Amino acid sequence: MRLNALHLIRYGNFEDAEIVFPVPARDTPDVTVVYGPNEAGKSTAFHALLDIFFGFRAGTHPYAFRFERSDLLVGADLDLPGRGATVLRRNSKRSQSLLDTHNRPVADAILASALHGLTREEFEERFSLDERGLRDGGERIASAKGDLGQLLHAGVSGLTGISETLNALLERADKFHKKHGRATELKQANDRLKQISRELRADRLTSERERILRQDREQKTALFEAENLALVTAQKRRLAATAASTWFDRTEEMERLAEALKDYPSGPDQPRDAAERVAALVEKVSSLEARITEADDDVAGLDQIIEENPADTLAPALNAELERLDQMTVDGAPLMDRATTARADLDRRTADRDALAMEISTAQARLSVSGTAVADLVLETAELEEIAEAVEACRMASEALNTAKAVADAARAREGEAPSEPQDLTLLRDAFEAWRPVSDLTTFETEREQTLARLTKAAADLPADWTGLVDAGLPAPETLDKAAREWSDLSSDIAAAKSNVEERSKELEDATADVSALQAAPEAVDVATTEETRRHRDLAWTRHRDDLSDPSADQFEAAMRADDSARAHFMAGAEIRLRRLEAQRREKTAKARFETAEARLADLIDRRESLSEVHSRLSARLGLEAGTTPAAFGPRHQTLSAAANAAADHSNAQAALDTRRHREVALRTELMEAARALDLGVGKGDMAARVQRVLTLEESDRKAWSRWRDSQKAIDKLDDDALVKKDDLKRAELEFERLTSSLPLPDRSVEGVRTALPHLRNLLRLHTDHQRLDERIETLQRAISALSEGAERLAKILGATEDQGGREPIQTIDQARIRVAAATRADEKRGDAESRRDKLMATRHRHNTDLETARNELDDRFKGQGDDSLAPSDRIARLVERDRLRAEHLTADRDRQQAIVGVDEDLFGEELGLMPDASRGPVLEQQVQDAQESRDSARDAAREAERLYREAFDAADRSDLVTEQATLLEALRNGGRQAVVARLGVLAARGALRRLAEERRSDMLRDVEAAFVTMTKPKWRGVEVWSQVEGEKLVGIDADGDKVPVDKMSTGTMGQLYFALRLAGYRSFARDLGPLPMILDDIMETFDDTRARAALQLCAEIGASGQAILFTHHAHLVEMAQTAVPGVSIVDMPA
Repeated sequence: MRLNALHLIRYGNFEDAEIVFPVPARDTPDVTVVYGPNEAGKSTAFHALLDIFFGFRAGTHPYAFRFERSDLLVGADLDLPGRGATVLRRNSKRSQSLLDTHNRPVADAILASALHGLTREEFEERFSLDERGLRDGGERIASAKGDLGQLLHAGVSGLTGISETLNALLERADKFHKKHGRATELKQANDRLKQISRELRADRLTSERERILRQDREQKTALFEAENLALVTAQKRRLAATAASTWFDRTEEMERLAEALKDYPSGPDQPRDAAERVAALVEKVSSLEARITEADDDVAGLDQIIEENPADTLAPALNAELERLDQMTVDGAPLMDRATTARADLDRRTADRDALAMEISTAQARLSVSGTAVADLVLETAELEEIAEAVEACRMASEALNTAKAVADAARAREGEAPSEPQDLTLLRDAFEAWRPVSDLTTFETEREQTLARLTKAAADLPADWTGLVDAGLPAPETLDKAAREWSDLSSDIAAAKSNVEERSKELEDATADVSALQAAPEAVDVATTEETRRHRDLAWTRHRDDLSDPSADQFEAAMRADDSARAHFMAGAEIRLRRLEAQRREKTAKARFETAEARLADLIDRRESLSEVHSRLSARLGLEAGTTPAAFGPRHQTLSAAANAAADHSNAQAALDTRRHREVALRTELMEAARALDLGVGKGDMAARVQRVLTLEESDRKAWSRWRDSQKAIDKLDDDALVKKDDLKRAELEFERLTSSLPLPDRSVEGVRTALPHLRNLLRLHTDHQRLDERIETLQRAISALSEGAERLAKILGATEDQGGREPIQTIDQARIRVAAATRADEKRGDAESRRDKLMATRHRHNTDLETARNELDDRFKGQGDDSLAPSDRIARLVERDRLRAEHLTADRDRQQAIVGVDEDLFGEELGLMPDASRGPVLEQQVQDAQESRDSARDAAREAERLYREAFDAADRSDLVTEQATLLEALRNGGRQAVVARLGVLAARGALRRLAEERRSDMLRDVEAAFVTMTKPKWRGVEVWSQVEGEKLVGIDADGDKVPVDKMSTGTMGQLYFALRLAGYRSFARDLGPLPMILDDIMETFDDTRARAALQLCAEIGASGQAILFTHHAHLVEMAQTAVPGVSIVDMPA
């Protein structure tokens, strides 16, 4: 897939904006840098792309602040595999939101297939990266401690928290169950289940007590039902009595109203507002009659005004002529405003024109061209300015030529003799620069000695064959920590178990003593003892009855006294017996706890013996004596690991020193050969100093030679400049000659023309003013003539009625204006009167129509309503009273029928037969109250019996404990299932990571190393895989050849390693499934220029196999991208 354009139609702050990603030229990487300042909308554009691919998320949208969420719309131009160029849009609907260019729904499967089934979160993790993600990725891969599988997984998926996820799963499983754990969920639930079992066995409900409670409940319930039935019966009779009373009262009221209605007309009912409507109609008829009379009087007055203001027949002609005169102008002002001063203005303008003619003659004399016509001398302003510019150009060109010649001569005078050209020492300098960094071996020798010292110190307390122990393989630190932890926990458990045995023994002794003391108490007599004493008494009585002797009498007396005493103690010893039962229960519990504690102690001792054998084998692998405590395992393992690491460091340091020595010898040989080629006579002892001196002098000679050559170039440039200035002067003189060749001046030189220019400008001004005055005088003459002609025409129009002889034109015009104004006022009065008369006539006609309508409606109101001898207001009042009586009669009948709804018919008949009876209501009310009190008492008794019955069962079966027991068992089943799934998931994830490392290590490691070295050289030379006990680890190789674990790198380097992993993952994805756009948002903020340029080159590698889009607000990164990435496209964020 390729993104060709992103359309921000309505999204965030954007409206109808787009970002175009140009298609690259052939054999150039597909890289686009989108530049814009902070807050320009780069994050907005990225979220719009996600919404195009995966749809809008539900709920409030973060970019719906300028437009409503329902109005958001984005689009994209895409190249899809198998479909080619495709234009899609996406709105914020929950379904069918993906549209084509015609707004028709398109299946989301089109994009899902092109995105290879990725979700929104997976696409963000795999194909986008910003500065924060780079920093967090570096920190998270550090937590993986270089594990190869986890790092490759982070590169492929973008997910860097797999280590934390696996640890969280193990913590979840250990929280449920951990061997020998004391506070796990399983241990606590088992303890609670045992306690619930003991409590459930404590109480039982006997059948006899249950029978008694059940019978009492049934009796109380039956009594309540009987009392409730009596209450219902009493309430029904009270309701029937109320209905009978209402029926009786409403029937009497209906008979009274029917008698009253016999005196009223029998017509139909009037509407509710009939009285108000009739009164309004009567008032309306009276008002309309008065208005018609008033309108007749007003029409007569207006007719008189029309007769007093007739029309003037001369006014239209006079008004047309006056308007023509008003439209005439002189010098842009109305003619009538200038009429009084026109003649005086004409004389003044004529004098001004004569004065200008004299000034023109004087100007011609100053130019020595008195006999030349003015029109031949006058030039346009533009022509004069061209001549002035040509004069100035000639002057400036001449000055520039003189200056250029002077500067060239001065530079040539300052230049001395030419120095000799220096030798080319490039090969010698390159050889010296290559040898000098490797010439000092002190650092490597010091590192070798330091690593040897660290190795000697680390192995000082170890046995001689410690290297064999390391080669054979050391136990894993987790195994040793587990052994020490198990031994420590076991020792603590044994001590705690011994203490527990002692406590349980003491508890058992105390419980046994309590039982013995309570059994010895006289009051601790039980039923079996009383039955035994009664049996002895009966036996003694039988013997005495048979013998009737003194001994038998004494025996019977003793047996009787013993029986009486036992029964007396039994009656008084209920509390003692309860205490003894409780003590016996405690004794049994204490004995069980004591036996459990002894069994646990024996089991712990057996486990200690088995652990001792395991620890002996671990001691041998660590080179410790048999019987060494596990607490010493960790320090010995650390010592062995430190010694192994020190040995590796020493070996690496020795190898680095040897490599540096070989390189120094080779580069020194190359330097000697370069010196001999130049015949410098350099020996081995003084080589560095001699070469350094030669190179220093070579630099100063080269600078002197370069300065002399630069000076020569400058002089040549000055000479060329002087030639250019000479050509400029020649062109200026030719242009001046062209412009002045037609001037009738005696002196047409540059200086002569420059002197004549002010006089030519003054002559142009005087000639222009003279022409303007000629035009003004001619206009004034035409205006005076037009004014006289207009006055004559006005006089002819007024001549039939007015004498106009001997008047000025202005007087005639004023007389015409007065006549027109008077005619206008008369027309206004007459027109207003005619308009008002027409309106009054229309209003009178409307009043007549309304009057006829009101009278007809009054007649309709009383049609069919009987006698019409009364006035309308009296007739309507009588009809309204009739309608009120009818409504009361209907209401009474409705109330009577409503009263018997839901009433028992038999009871209603009985109560109606007793009417009228004023005392019947209070009697029935008292009966209902008595039945209510009896029913409430029976109900309370039934509820109490039910409560006692249920409490007996609740105390017996303890359903709360049973529910809690079932809940705990279900929680244990779910927790056990989740713990097993978590442990299996960890095992499966670690197996998958190992398989991932095996499958991807060759290609991805090669890509990771290439990208990492490109960004970080020369500090880092590569990456490598270490095989250790806990698995394969990724390490970096620095410039000195040292191997540095990932978690020991700096934060910036870990971020760059994470970037390299992500690039390798992108290449792997593109090779397997096909490329998708990679979005990078200012990931180089913390990079220096060297690493930023390298990162841009890596972006070009992304563009070689897919599409890379880099958002940035740094202008220097844009410039750097143009030089580092061939064919890169630079696009600005839309405004």
